[in-house]
This record gives sequence, structure tokens and C-alpha cells, in this order.
Amino acid sequence: NYSTWFNIEKDIHKNYKGVDGTVGSTLEWRGHELGKGKLTVTKMTKNSIEYDLIVNDKTSSKVYILFKEIKANQTSVTWKIDGNIPYPMNAFSKFLNLDQDFQQGVDNLKIVLEQ
Repeated sequence: NYSTWFNIEKDIHKNYKGVDGTVGSTLEWRGHELGKGKLTVTKMTKNSIEYDLIVNDKTSSKVYILFKEIKANQTSVTWKIDGNIPYPMNAFSKFLNLDQDFQQGVDNLKIVLEQ
């Protein structure tokens, strides 16, 4: 509901596996524009969630969502990625602004949570 990319492609097919909110749970997707991908929860703590991300069987990255309580009913959320984009997909990286996309995702998450 908050992903910048899933909001671009409305006809994307998503498949959830495992128990939601637990290590090992997986989201797989296939779409015309986004291709296919897999996001698997690898670690969860009180203040973070870590995922392995594979896109089109070529990229492998770690995705982190970090939570920091600011005060009661107010939390800072940071969403980031760490990994390499292999050739030839790295040629497109100059056209991507992942920081902007992640910020938009966090902004979208705020809207969803406040509703």
C-alpha cells in the first residue's frame, strides 16, 4: 500500500509466502514494467527489519527499514538499500533516484498509517 514502485504498476501480480511479520516471509512479484522480484525478511528486531532483494534474477541487495522512537506516538522511519546493481542494469542507475523513491515510500507509509 505504500511502495512507490507497486503504485506505478497497478496490474502487478503479488504472491505472499510464509507467516506475515516473521523471518522467512516472502513477497514475490511479476509485472510488465517492474519485472519479477523477490523480497524475503531475513532479520527482525524491535527497531529494524532487514530483507534480501532479488530483481529479475540479477540483483541481490539488502534492504533495511529502521525505526527510531522520537516520542510517544511519533517514530522516525528510514528506508535504505545496500548492494550492487550488475551490468547491464547499472546503465539505468543514472536515471533512478532511489533516495527520492524511498523517501516517497516513507511519505506514503505515513499517510497509510495515519488513515
